[in-house]
Parts: sequence; structure tokens; C-alpha cells
Amino acid sequence: DTAAVHMLPAAALTKGMQGQEMTEFGLLKEAGAVFMTDARQAVGDPLVMRRALTYARDFDILLVQHVEDQRLAGGVMNEGELASRLGLSGIPREAETLMLERDMRLVRLTGGRYHAANISTAESVAVIRRAKQRGLKITCDTAPPYFALTEVDVGDYRTFAKLSPPLRNEDDRQAIVAGLKSGVIDGMAYTLYADGSIEAELPRRDIDQPLHDKHHLGPPGAAVGPRRRGVAHHAAGAEMRRRHADLVARGYPWLVAVADGAQQRGAFDQLIAAEREDLAARRGTDGVAGAADA
Repeated sequence: DTAAVHMLPAAALTKGMQGQEMTEFGLLKEAGAVFMTDARQAVGDPLVMRRALTYARDFDILLVQHVEDQRLAGGVMNEGELASRLGLSGIPREAETLMLERDMRLVRLTGGRYHAANISTAESVAVIRRAKQRGLKITCDTAPPYFALTEVDVGDYRTFAKLSPPLRNEDDRQAIVAGLKSGVIDGMAYTLYADGSIEAELPRRDIDQPLHDKHHLGPPGAAVGPRRRGVAHHAAGAEMRRRHADLVARGYPWLVAVADGAQQRGAFDQLIAAEREDLAARRGTDGVAGAADA
């Protein structure tokens, strides 16, 4: 009761998080789930999402969606001139906004409660603003990389900057900042998964999952890149991962940490400072390596 962070379990929205067949919302809520989500797997089928929102309304439970259409999100960084120059496949903003706009219409149709996780574009902020003005039961969050970094920070193929959704451009970053200031974006969040493998040394195309989901730009205390840089604010990062693994074993696929507002902001301030310091160190290392190779 005195802890700054409270651990609350969530349950899968669809069986196996495959986006095809709904789970038992009522039983899972009764067992203690505080919301339903397929974590980093977005529900692509609109009929499944409509049914889920309808059941969520009837059981008064929140749905959380990672708004990224995987059929459009087959690239490795933000689509645009920089991706073309680097010769990397891009992920268009529409991979996020098309799904978000679809879901807003389904929320209006069903009256369910909905939360959009990790929005990253200016257009998404506008979509959320309009939906709230219409009185829809929606909230959203973003993550520190989307208001602290841009696609430029990908630099010379820095794999630790591969996120889901990807880092966007400066206009998008400014819109995220404005959304946080105005209250359109309701908060900041980081996902934390049991899988903590390190793949930062692999080529970008050979990384199956975005490094955001593998703690390279993860929560305070998590590993950041191969150097395993941590933030002192949360020395219990390993304990969080142990507890999460235990919850996964018991059937809960996701974990949410709700922190006191002031302490949360302080933690994220430390996280951003650490990320910027680590990024500067990596740039310096890249420069030294490049000079030595030359």
C-alpha cells in the first residue's frame, strides 16, 4: 500500500493473442484482470474488435490496443526520405492512423471503453482530440522516445533505435509534446515483457521484434543495449521481470505498472536523461570505431 508502483495484471483480448477468437472477458475480469489487450499484437479484424468492444462495454472493462496495422508495418523505420537514403524499408504513418481511425468509429458504434497505446504521429494526436471532443470513452498514451527522439537518431543503422511504432520526424515529435501538454495524450507508458534477450548487435533486418519490446529503450532499471545501462530510480527491474514471468506462467500475458504522478514524471525525467546520455555515448563510440577503421 505504500509502494509508488502498483502491479496490476491484464489478460489477453483474444485466445493466444492471435486476433481471431475472443477470450472469456467475464471470467478473466472476475479473476482480477484490469483490462484486456493483445499487447504488441494489434487486433486487425474489425469484426473481432467490434465484438470485443461490445462485450467490454457489457462487462465494463477497458480494451487496450497497440495501434499498428501489421500488414502495413513490415518495415524497420519511419517511411520517408531518411529511410530511402539508408536503404531501409519504411513504415508509413498510416499503419498507425488507419487502425486508430477505424477503432474510433467502432468505439462510437459500440460505446465501449478503449485505450490507444504508444501513439507516435501528429495525425494520431488529432484523431484522439476529435474523438474526445465527440465524447467517446477513449484514452491514450505515448512513450518517452516519441517526444525525446526522432528518426534522425537512427543514424548509421543504430539497431537500438528500432521501435514499434518507429521513431517519427520532428513535426510528429512536436505534436506529441503538444498533446502531452494539452492533455489530449493522457499519460506516458512503457511495455515490459518477460523476454529480455539482447539483439542490438544484429543487422536491423535480422531483428524479429522491435528493440523497444526487448528493453533496449525499456522501463527504468531495464537493460539498454548490450552495455545493460540502467536507471537508479528503479533498481528492482530484475524483480519486476521475475514477477512478470510468474504472471505469464499463471496465464496473464501482460503487466501494467501504475505509478504516483509526481514520482512517475521524475522517473521518466531520469529515463530520458539516461537515454540521451547513452545515445551520446554510442555516437562517440561509433565515431571512434569509424576513425580506427579508417
